[in-house]
Amino acid sequence: MILSEKITELRKKNGLSQEALGEKLGVSRQAVSKWEMAQSVPDLNKVIAMADVFGVSTDLLLKDELELADAAASQPLPQESAQPEKTVDLAEANGYLSAAQHSAKQAAVSAVLFMLSPAAGIMLLALTKENERAGMTGAVIEVLILIGAAIMLILSLNGLSGYRYLKKEPFELGYGVKGAVSERKKAFENTRLTGIITGTVLFLASVLPLMLCSIFAAENDVVIAAGGCIMLMMTASGAAILIRNAVIWHSYKRLLGNK
Repeated sequence: MILSEKITELRKKNGLSQEALGEKLGVSRQAVSKWEMAQSVPDLNKVIAMADVFGVSTDLLLKDELELADAAASQPLPQESAQPEKTVDLAEANGYLSAAQHSAKQAAVSAVLFMLSPAAGIMLLALTKENERAGMTGAVIEVLILIGAAIMLILSLNGLSGYRYLKKEPFELGYGVKGAVSERKKAFENTRLTGIITGTVLFLASVLPLMLCSIFAAENDVVIAAGGCIMLMMTASGAAILIRNAVIWHSYKRLLGNK
């Protein structure tokens, strides 16, 4: 099959008129007609342009021994087109960071409630000398606190539900957004470092109140129970600080592409 025949067949397969093909190639309809009737031959630049329009190789057009049926075998498999990236502007980025900070506070409160939930029961049992009714009351209070912790955790997760696309879809930052987010991330670094140190110290030191109460008031159940509650408070505070810092830091990293 010669070039003129291939141009005609490929043009029709692509649903193009001679005029439409001419517009794509920057030539007149008459020029296309002459190519198809073998009255003239397109120059090399037009052949290359036609190959792009038809999605075939220049070899397929120029080599008479190659038939159009060979096109599929001669062409590489088409790659999936890249999904267009969503552009995140400054207002949207600030909205996400604000939502992340609010979510971080709720997650921190949830952690505090969860870890402090046994405290009421411990103190009631100590104050009432392990009275059965006090134990049941403490258990009810603990369950209620755990319910509150669960609600706060759900609210924390739901607060970022509107920004799930930042994790699931490709996106790019609009003009000036990267610089603004980077500045906020840099300003948060000292707070983050202080929080990591404070949270770690609270965790490690949380056992000291219980140990001291056990040493100096070994016979006083109320004092020992108070020491245990202080230990829970210190552990909860350390966890809250670390969780809050982690959520906020992760929001900066996600926006900047360090997922």
